[in-house]
Amino acid sequence: ARQCPAVYFWMILAWMHRHAVGYPVGGSQTFSNRLYERYTSLGGRTMLGKRVTQLLVRDDKFQGIRLLDGTDVCGDYLVWAGDGHTLLFDMLNQRYMDTHLRRLWNETQAVEGCVIVMLGLGQSRINTIESAGMRSNASGSVVELAQPLTIAGTRHHTTLFHVRGPESGLILTGDTASSCIVTLLFGSSYDC
Repeated sequence: ARQCPAVYFWMILAWMHRHAVGYPVGGSQTFSNRLYERYTSLGGRTMLGKRVTQLLVRDDKFQGIRLLDGTDVCGDYLVWAGDGHTLLFDMLNQRYMDTHLRRLWNETQAVEGCVIVMLGLGQSRINTIESAGMRSNASGSVVELAQPLTIAGTRHHTTLFHVRGPESGLILTGDTASSCIVTLLFGSSYDC
């Protein structure tokens, strides 16, 4: 079985209890669309569905990226949204690994990642879920799943279940006044 320090889950539960975990009410699509529109209006170009295999560096300066199909794309800046191991070991081929970083990677136990699923549900759906015995307190509850769920090769029998709402900014046809956010949390070693 994989291990994860309990403090990681205590931290998440504490944030949920204090209502300190943020998310865009109504979803993040509008925010993403506006970023895209602004970026493209300034001459930016996007390529979706492409996998990056390497960062191109010359004289310790970022030059661009290499795609899976072998295409090189030049650029002035890089915003890295991946994990540190992939960046240092795969994208940069350990080029910038010093003794300190090697020791950290070799001696530090990594914390397992997680998949968070957030669903907007109307109160009628919440009532159905709660009538099946899944109730959420202010911090969330660990519940047993009716059927195991497999995510990235890992079978899950339980999940952290949390209901937050009602959310006035969440628009659900026929149930808008009492729509809620349901959060499900699963541990996962999924590598994007």
